[in-house]
Amino acid sequence: MSKPVSGTLICPQCGKEQDITVWQSINVSLQKGAKQQILDGNFFTHTCECGNRIPLVYPCLYHDMEKKNMIWLVPEGTGYALGDINKTTFIPSYIYRVVKNSFELIQKIRIFEYGWDDRVLEILKLMIETDYQKRFPEKKIQEVCFNCTGKNPELLILDENGTVMGSKIQEQSYLNVKTQYLEAIMRKSGRGYLQIDRDWALALLGENQ
Repeated sequence: MSKPVSGTLICPQCGKEQDITVWQSINVSLQKGAKQQILDGNFFTHTCECGNRIPLVYPCLYHDMEKKNMIWLVPEGTGYALGDINKTTFIPSYIYRVVKNSFELIQKIRIFEYGWDDRVLEILKLMIETDYQKRFPEKKIQEVCFNCTGKNPELLILDENGTVMGSKIQEQSYLNVKTQYLEAIMRKSGRGYLQIDRDWALALLGENQ
């Protein structure tokens, strides 16, 4: 079930107050077009009459009944605690995640749309980042992103200068990581909403050296 809430904001550019709608939860299986709006970067943005695009930062529960996943978007400083979020009833067949911003939410949606396990991919991302850093020690990596908009899935490596390098993901590489770390992944995957990110993968690899 989707839960929209009406509110107002003042545009920082023109100073005009205007009505907006934010969502306590969004069921993209019922709210048609919402998933694509999120992927396009428009769902958590309000465009003022003056043309200014204003980011909307607020907690929101994303629910996809078809892909069987629920993702809590919990921006830092909003007062939500993971322990409180996990005080709920869980469906055994579902995947539950928590993310800190809309970009991370988009990443999770893309991974699940492709049918891959985000836990395996976070490990693979960290491995590729480590290899890239060894080959280019003078570069500082800002982000490693999953992209599946083309023919083949790839990781986009963004450095501090805005340079982007693409690295194709071979399915066999993904499967090799999954096989090698499956037991460790299961040990580190508790019940409820999990924050699966770079820090999670770094801790897992550190525990299984």
